[in-house]
Amino acid sequence: MVVLIDIPSRFSLHTNAFADFWNSEDGREMLNLLPATPKLDLAKESIPLLFAKDDLADEVIDDIFLGKPFGEALQFATDCIANGTGESASLRELARQMTTVPDWVNTDLLDLGRKVCQRSGKSGLIVLRNYSLMLGYQSAAINKPLIATGALHSGAVKRIADTTNFWYAVTGTNALQRGNEGFNYCVRTRLVHAYSRVMIKQKLDWSIDQQGEPLNFWDMVATYLGFSLVFMRGLQNLGISVTEDESDAVYHLWKYIGYLIGIPPEIMPDNNLAAIKSLYLWSKTQPEADADSIALAHALHLEPLKAPWPARLSQKKFIQQVNLSFNYHLIGSRSCKILQLPEPKSKWIAKAVRNVNRIDDALGKMQWYRVLQIRRGRADQLVIRNRVNMQQS
Repeated sequence: MVVLIDIPSRFSLHTNAFADFWNSEDGREMLNLLPATPKLDLAKESIPLLFAKDDLADEVIDDIFLGKPFGEALQFATDCIANGTGESASLRELARQMTTVPDWVNTDLLDLGRKVCQRSGKSGLIVLRNYSLMLGYQSAAINKPLIATGALHSGAVKRIADTTNFWYAVTGTNALQRGNEGFNYCVRTRLVHAYSRVMIKQKLDWSIDQQGEPLNFWDMVATYLGFSLVFMRGLQNLGISVTEDESDAVYHLWKYIGYLIGIPPEIMPDNNLAAIKSLYLWSKTQPEADADSIALAHALHLEPLKAPWPARLSQKKFIQQVNLSFNYHLIGSRSCKILQLPEPKSKWIAKAVRNVNRIDDALGKMQWYRVLQIRRGRADQLVIRNRVNMQQS
């Protein structure tokens, strides 16, 4: 018997959206780790994920948020979940789910994964901004909810601050324990995603037949591969090594974060090979960058000029050139040109950082120095987090 499934018009095999990425040295190295390049027909198995979403969180929005000020409802729901309570059946069930730690969670792996993130220091945040985030703009589909909710007009400064705050919170020591900062960030992020999805479908011209569900599970997995697979590849490209044990721990960390966010754990990759296969199949079905993609990339490129820090225009322009150097080094010149990013005046900056990191990374083989790297890296990340928050005030 032939089973027919709906196929949104955004889905197409053999697209060229990320062709330059997979043809780059980095992309080829990743594919060479696999026994064979995945057959694209396998991507069809994930089509149902384009229509799958966090139904439980959507129910909470319908029960608690509609008719109330958003900030008040968000704080109320966050407090209820942290306390394991709720005034509606949906909120009580969400609280039960999020406060019950699944049997598969390994606290030692969570701890090792957060240490990798903390050890990455400034370079880790550079990779998230100039590799993970910018690379994702090459898909015309995954960014449509951002455009639909007006994120482009709200500004890249806020978007960078939101991402930095979330990442810093969830990678803290014991951060994901019930009621701690990382856990609460996961609660709020999950509810914001659900609220955005409900509002997009209620108030905007969103076609599920064409785009699938806003913030669907397949796109959510791709987003979290940006925090794990792409993040670790970026670190290695900047001279920071990640062992196989550390890599598995980072995937485990983000699998649990993804679970708290509402992604079914069974569709989250557990290791490098599964992650590469997952990213490859998702990327090969994405529509190529469009005007919205280019607008988002351009807004991120201009972000240093619009931020209040530093004060001098010459310093802002220097930071802009630094980011461009990392863009071209990490995602490659051809991908940057697709997004219409100008060439940096100082391409050597990223390579210089990589060389310094390589020396520091070699010293990290000594245990006492590795402890210092983690402490120093986290302190650097806190400075950057405080700085981006000041830019919003």
